[in-house]
Amino acid sequence: MRIENKLNEWFEEKRKEEGLNKEQQAEKIGISLSLLSHYANGTREPSKKFLRKVVEAYNLKGDEEKDLYIASLTDVEIEK
Repeated sequence: MRIENKLNEWFEEKRKEEGLNKEQQAEKIGISLSLLSHYANGTREPSKKFLRKVVEAYNLKGDEEKDLYIASLTDVEIEK
């Protein structure tokens, strides 16, 4: 089962802004590349703890923080 959300787009945009690859981004957040991939690709639903790590790693405030939480919202569950 895959969870449909917009996190993949959010992470891709942040990687481009900072010139990071996926491994560097995972390191910045403080998680494994495998876990980041699961969240970004919708194979795991993001936990509040994970989202808090992202907020802290990117020093998100106000609208930026809100955009992350909106991107993480589950739209549809897709059977795979």
